[in-house]
Amino acid sequence: MWARTLSVALQLSAATAALPPLPLLPPLPVPPSQIVRGEDFVGAPAAGNQLRPKVQFQPQASLMHGDGANTGSTDSAGPLGQDPDVKSALQILGVMLWGRDGTLSGGRADATNILQPRIGLGAYDPATLKVLAQWFPDDPNEYLNLGYMELRLEDNSLLVSSPSGRFYVVKRTDGDDGTSLELTREVDIAGSLSPGETLLNSLFDVEGNIWFTTGTLPNTPLGPQSSATIGYVEPDGTVHALHLPDQIIENGIALNGTTAYVVTGPLNGTTSTAGYVWAFTTDSSGGDGVRTVWKAEYDAGTHQKPGALTRGGGATPALLGGDYVATTDNADGRIKLLILHQEPREDPDDQVLCAVPLFGEGASSNDVRPTVHFDGERYGVVIQNGYAVPPSKQFLKQFVSPYFLVQEHRYPNGDI
Repeated sequence: MWARTLSVALQLSAATAALPPLPLLPPLPVPPSQIVRGEDFVGAPAAGNQLRPKVQFQPQASLMHGDGANTGSTDSAGPLGQDPDVKSALQILGVMLWGRDGTLSGGRADATNILQPRIGLGAYDPATLKVLAQWFPDDPNEYLNLGYMELRLEDNSLLVSSPSGRFYVVKRTDGDDGTSLELTREVDIAGSLSPGETLLNSLFDVEGNIWFTTGTLPNTPLGPQSSATIGYVEPDGTVHALHLPDQIIENGIALNGTTAYVVTGPLNGTTSTAGYVWAFTTDSSGGDGVRTVWKAEYDAGTHQKPGALTRGGGATPALLGGDYVATTDNADGRIKLLILHQEPREDPDDQVLCAVPLFGEGASSNDVRPTVHFDGERYGVVIQNGYAVPPSKQFLKQFVSPYFLVQEHRYPNGDI
């Protein structure tokens, strides 16, 4: 799940004329909070213990959860504390999406008119967080699902959806003349959704299709729903959709090649314990064009846990190499880590490889994707317990945040 903080202020609107866009000013420094008598840093530099490079998923992309497989991990080396140079900046910046050449893109908010803030995309200087370019939809009231936007690395195309049923593809270009963000495609699929549904997820596959799901999140325009839709839009605009009654989607999706992995849960307010993990792919044989590769039931429990965002399983599915899918259920008492096969099994009951109980009895919940890593030899999974976490209702925490920039000196041989 994305952070709860992407909610309240995005809904602010008023019938006022939009003011001129926010000037592209350098970000303000964050006021010092260091105790003046204390040391700038304590401790000693860490010793590097880098993992082997992880398995790459296609198409290669940058997302909130790391990549299209939602691994949450990166092959980039982290800071070790060797002669760090620390700077700070206060910037309106949403989810950070990193390009192959170190470029930084992300969410952008124009708060010039506080009664009608505009939500869009921005290109940023990764060293200073200065805004290099920005793009906003024509409709100033358009809400964007920034938590689940994507940067396709092969062509620097940003893909973002709106609950109203639109996709926007915005191309980032960096050159000697500067940086630009240009809308290259807009698709409206509202007519393919069931009544009351709103778009949530959107991801490119290797054939250029845009996979999508409807979905619901609390405290956003994505309100309560009684069904879910999964599908994809072909490059020529053809829409394929499969409708799932009595199930809702409350998380992101994983994608590799042309196969999408999705977790659905029971409707809010119900005590049904039936939730499902699915694998879907393209199907050119006719029908709705969406083929169900497999479907596995999980225990969704009887209620939403304290502090939780979701009624069903709270983990966006993550791919462990080319073999397994990792997610969690919402069982009463103790939730379980679920490891499923990516490929369909002859016996559907064998789709779940194993289920591991997590955390303490009556104090077990999860609302974020597993952090996973597979280097071709070893598998690793990290799960966060979110039981009874305090609510966070400050939109500004998501978009106006103090980012601390830590830069280290690196040498040609890779040493730090």
